[in-house]
Amino acid sequence: MRARVALIRARSQSLSFLQTVVAGLCKQGGIVVWRNASLTRLLEDSLGGNTKSSILVCLRTEDDSLSETIATLRFAVQAHATAPWR
Repeated sequence: MRARVALIRARSQSLSFLQTVVAGLCKQGGIVVWRNASLTRLLEDSLGGNTKSSILVCLRTEDDSLSETIATLRFAVQAHATAPWR
């Protein structure tokens, strides 16, 4: 159970870092910090520069995944709110 909680925390933190990167990319002259998480470093070439990107959010419907699902939905709402395609 502790391993699952640690995994959920790590995913939430990675999503938080990704949201910070998305917000930085959307701001004119915003600072983008790619090195905070493996996820953002992995996506640097795909998100940086003159690219168009989409974010697809996948959710689990099981009861034991509720906190992970809520964190993912919060990320999606925040990413949509800061995205230039709004």
